[in-house]
Amino acid sequence: MAQNGCLFKRTAKFLSLIAIMTSCALFEPTMSFAQTDQPIIMAEASEAVTDYWFDVLGKTVLHVPKAAENTASRRISERSGMRVVDTMERDYVAGRLLAEVWEITRDEWHARKRTAATGAR
Repeated sequence: MAQNGCLFKRTAKFLSLIAIMTSCALFEPTMSFAQTDQPIIMAEASEAVTDYWFDVLGKTVLHVPKAAENTASRRISERSGMRVVDTMERDYVAGRLLAEVWEITRDEWHARKRTAATGAR
């Protein structure tokens, strides 16, 4: 379900969220991925939204801030070919936590997809 530039998926346990924002106090542009109890769904959703970010919106770089403790979200970024480019403290619902900012460029994203399509790793 799309609403106000955000994509939502409601599950019995959690409302998953991917928000596309074109400005951020620290980096521009950025996407935010909420933690979910269904990482496979979030991995698929993050891939679709990253395609949209680069191919439809025409952005050249993607920054994704996330709590460093969020290991499921970190794994999605690692598998997507992203890298940590900054760390900082941020306020979350659970309090002030260490956050990481992950980055990938459009060229890196497309090269990763080409490599995956040919079966080479």
